[in-house]
Amino acid sequence: MTLGERLAAAGLTLPPAFRPAGNYLGVVVTGGQVHVAGMGPTEGPTIVESGRIAGDGDLAKARRAASLTALNLLAQIDPGLRVRAPLKVFALVNCAPAFVALDEALAPAHALFERLFGHPGAWTVVGAPCLPFAISTEMEAIFALEE
Repeated sequence: MTLGERLAAAGLTLPPAFRPAGNYLGVVVTGGQVHVAGMGPTEGPTIVESGRIAGDGDLAKARRAASLTALNLLAQIDPGLRVRAPLKVFALVNCAPAFVALDEALAPAHALFERLFGHPGAWTVVGAPCLPFAISTEMEAIFALEE
């Protein structure tokens, strides 16, 4: 099933693909895999969620950022590719040192991948003191293609 078919079956529409901010590719397809560079919570060129997640009071903001960031990862991928599943996701949360609910903050992204692919893949989640352009979340991912 193509990524576009998976999204249509789930009733999802992707935001416009974000152009990389530096001299690098947003996505590379090689060896049966799709590697997506770090993406944040944007709608096209506009940053939607920025700033540090200071505590549990900011959890809703972090969850919105995670959801949009996951959609932006998918927006980088050609919808005609037959994406089988996420293999690995590396996620960063711009947060205060005392904020430890990182997995809870990223739960919407886990749920999105599980809904589309049957599982969320393997994740590494790190709290960071600062992210590019002060975005609240950043994720990069590797997806497997169907053979």
